[in-house]
Amino acid sequence: MSESYSFFNSKNHDRKYKAQHWADYFHPLFKSGVFNGDLQVVANGGMRVKIKVGYAWIDGYGYHLTDELTLDLETASGNMNRADSIVIRLDLTNRWVRAFCKTGNYYAKTPTPPAPEITATVHEIVLAHIYTAAGTTEITQAMIEDTRMSDSLCGWVCGTVNEIKFDQITAQFKSFMKQYESTLDAKFADLEAYEKSKKIEFDTFQTDLKEKEQALHDKHKAALKEYFSQMEAEGNANLIAITQQLIEFRNTNEAEFLEWFEEIKGIFSGDPAGEFQLRIDEITGKVADMQEMLFKGMIYERLLVSQDDFIIDDLGRPILIGRPICKCINK
Repeated sequence: MSESYSFFNSKNHDRKYKAQHWADYFHPLFKSGVFNGDLQVVANGGMRVKIKVGYAWIDGYGYHLTDELTLDLETASGNMNRADSIVIRLDLTNRWVRAFCKTGNYYAKTPTPPAPEITATVHEIVLAHIYTAAGTTEITQAMIEDTRMSDSLCGWVCGTVNEIKFDQITAQFKSFMKQYESTLDAKFADLEAYEKSKKIEFDTFQTDLKEKEQALHDKHKAALKEYFSQMEAEGNANLIAITQQLIEFRNTNEAEFLEWFEEIKGIFSGDPAGEFQLRIDEITGKVADMQEMLFKGMIYERLLVSQDDFIIDDLGRPILIGRPICKCINK
């Protein structure tokens, strides 16, 4: 029958229940194992151990130890090591739940304790493993390994219902986190690559900028050098021309002066020497003024208000205005 249910009142003895029905009813409500802190195995002198009082639950069948139970272990070998198991067995065939010692095999090195028997009719839970070295005459607590906390061997019955298994949820969450971490790693790698590429671009930009800046500096430097060279050449040419003009002016005026002197030397009256000296001083002053204007590069003329009239200062001296001799002065 694929469907079963329980429990209902009987009518005319149509509802008959077995112990199995009762065990099946409680089976999903309690996890097989021992109740928290119960049924501890401790040394009890000699080759004996003791199981303390408490409760156990196996596949819906309860076990209650009301008094401490002493179990005798097999005598240790003189030259071989052994490991025994203290178990509580559910036996559906014999219809009982009991505690006893399962004696292990003998090993020259590290012994292996017997595994719990779990079949359709037998289910054992392991309370402890006891490691008996060769020549042991008394069991100590250090030889007893408490296995009540192991889910695969025994486990705790800590709640009124079986705890929810989070294995699948945990596995799914771990898978998600692993995938998420992979995604973050990929994004971080992309970010690092992007940062490196941008750094390369920035370094290239800085290099190009420096090269362009240097090229522009060299270009303007060359242009300024050429400009000053042109100014120097033009200034030298203008200076030579002005010097030549002055020489020609001197020669011309000297010839004119001698010619003029020949014309007027017979017309001086009174003190000819004094008048002549005045004329010489006047011409010398004009020449000195011309030399000064030459060195300064400026020609000074009287500030005229009309063709024959000019402006004078408080001392009666004409007010002069200057203008450059050549265009190079403005540069």
